[in-house]
Amino acid sequence: IFVLAIFWFLGLSVFVDGRNSDYGVVLFNTTIVAGFLLWGSNSVAGRTILCRAPLIWIGRRSYSIYLVHWPIIVYWQYVSANATSLIISFLQIVASMIIGAVLYQFVEKKFRLSRQPTSSDIVRSSYVAISLAFLSLFFGFTVFQLNGIPARLSDEIRTAEAQFRALSVETAEAQKREQCSIMSGTQVPETFDRVYCAPSTEGKRSYLVLGDSWASNSYLILTHAYPEIEFGLLSVPACRLRVPIQLVGSRSKECIDHYNFAFEDMLGSGDYEGVVISSNWQSNYSDVFELEEYLKAKSLRVVVITNYMIFNQHIPSQIFGAVRFDSIINQIEQLAQPKALELKNAFLSNNFKNSDYISMVDIQCLDHCVLVDENLNLLYLDTNHISIAGGAVFGDRMRNTYPMLF
Repeated sequence: IFVLAIFWFLGLSVFVDGRNSDYGVVLFNTTIVAGFLLWGSNSVAGRTILCRAPLIWIGRRSYSIYLVHWPIIVYWQYVSANATSLIISFLQIVASMIIGAVLYQFVEKKFRLSRQPTSSDIVRSSYVAISLAFLSLFFGFTVFQLNGIPARLSDEIRTAEAQFRALSVETAEAQKREQCSIMSGTQVPETFDRVYCAPSTEGKRSYLVLGDSWASNSYLILTHAYPEIEFGLLSVPACRLRVPIQLVGSRSKECIDHYNFAFEDMLGSGDYEGVVISSNWQSNYSDVFELEEYLKAKSLRVVVITNYMIFNQHIPSQIFGAVRFDSIINQIEQLAQPKALELKNAFLSNNFKNSDYISMVDIQCLDHCVLVDENLNLLYLDTNHISIAGGAVFGDRMRNTYPMLF
């Protein structure tokens, strides 16, 4: 059992990436491995392995190593935007062992493992503890009053952070979020302001942008890229777009009602030249083909926008939590989810023959993943939703890449 646990532990260390793996799965496996290691530690194999001098040395210092390892990891994430590799992980382990050994030698042995303390030892320790407590309180209060320590941040990061709040408000207004995003459970199709959100003016080429919250992304990009086209928007956040028969199995009746309203009342009216469908398709690209055929039967031109790039962590938090602006920008690509690239390849291998196909991954991260514009406005509001600045940057790229799309 002990040997099995050792190989299990090594397998987890090599093949499981905590950033891209389900937290429950990782927690379950580490708990089971730890239990097996403890259970088998008294076995012949366990004693043979664990009773070697280097492991005894580590074991005696394990508590101090445990205390310092997490601050080291957190500090590295703080200054490097979670950049990691096998070499960096190895260096973090070495640093934890060195600092932990120092802590063991000069603190743990002296106070925790030493002789019975005398009254003078207790008095001195009390003075030190009280002084440290007051020092921590003073430092914490000062940092709180200063709203952090802004001087540690580069000018670029402070500029980007100052602009971000206004950028979020402008994005919501540009997306007409309050009126044109129908929230399940709080709104009904009858309240949708079609004239404001999805106009179809006579003499203009009108397209409806339809889908989940990613449709709002696409609306920002399309309105910037093709101002000569009249785009309308109907987005249903958290409801993946599918053909009506598939919506029957949807998790929410509201999803069904909202999309049926779009399919029948809006797209069935003949007011639109075409429809742009944009949603988190996940790995169900066959659903997109069925949806395309369904919409074509309504004599609509269909434009398909594929999955957006998803980053593993909140982009603004990563940037505002970094110390050096250049390092966070250079390393942010490590946070991109490979699944978006896999889905792009899946769409390409099952190419759309009768619809226009827009690869958002190529627009967002053609040679590298752009995060800010030339004025240091953030292009992302979170892990995958773009700002109005992102709409402008990606809109220009879309126009250049697909100049004859409309």
